[in-house]
Amino acid sequence: MPMSPRLLRPRASGTSPILADLLVVAGGGGGGAGGGFMTSSTTPYSDGGGGGGGGGFRSASDFLIQRGVSYQLTVGAGGASVAGSGGNGTLRGASGSNSVFGSLESAGGGGGGCARLPTDSTQTGGGSGGSGGGAGSRSTQTNGGAGTGNTPSTSPAQGNNGGTLASLGHRAGAGGGGAGAVGGNTSSTAAGAGGAGATSTISGSSVSYAGGGGGGSGGQDVMLTAGSGGSGGGGAGGAHSSAGANGTTNSGGGGGGGGTTSGGNSQLGGTGGSGVVVVRVPSNATISASVGLVYTSATSGGLTAYTFTAGTGTVQFV
Repeated sequence: MPMSPRLLRPRASGTSPILADLLVVAGGGGGGAGGGFMTSSTTPYSDGGGGGGGGGFRSASDFLIQRGVSYQLTVGAGGASVAGSGGNGTLRGASGSNSVFGSLESAGGGGGGCARLPTDSTQTGGGSGGSGGGAGSRSTQTNGGAGTGNTPSTSPAQGNNGGTLASLGHRAGAGGGGAGAVGGNTSSTAAGAGGAGATSTISGSSVSYAGGGGGGSGGQDVMLTAGSGGSGGGGAGGAHSSAGANGTTNSGGGGGGGGTTSGGNSQLGGTGGSGVVVVRVPSNATISASVGLVYTSATSGGLTAYTFTAGTGTVQFV
């Protein structure tokens, strides 16, 4: 949902409220870890993890900021990939953390589903969140196991669902959902790609945020192709013996799902990218922010965009 640059008329000084533009992007979900095992006949099986979902993407125009009032501001962290014990003892990626400005809150992306055996499937489904995580290989549900996006529900929607497994025989993970598109499903030759993110021009140029992570690849007789990360900072899935790529910092992109070697050695998924909060106000407004908040500012056309990249605290404008 692009935000077009526009000139805000500065409010008079005093007690009149300030009109602001906002962008609030949550942290992306961590990619699911790959997994595998050796059968009693020493036949190797390997399975890829699902991509993490992009963080929730929310924006607002003409948001009323009261002068001298403290507003809570939090930049959400990305979720990590989580490993258990052994090649088959993996867990779903962790969800990203929420980002907040005042009453506008975006939900962290859901973690990607891990690669497990069908008899131990509690962690194979993608997690729900701003955008949902992709299903991990060997999910017990054919055409199922995707994480639900836009959770909790907002209007407009803050994200999309993760991808699913087109068949139980596909030994690769599905893509995480992005703010602009659903995560890609698996195919007979490849893991699912991460869903595309959404764009904003609030910082002065068009930037994509909150893309989904690509699914990791595995295989049995033939190793499959890993899924690409979605535009907007989604990490690529791990190919075979590679870990998933991390989501881009301050993009809210999901982490890529982990791959697995033909011998069944698990690889971690990528960590989700941290979120970002941007507040654009008339240039005659003065900011006061908590010490723990990290931000930069840029002024153009009578407007100043404050980009917060880390921390939690409060801000005031006067």
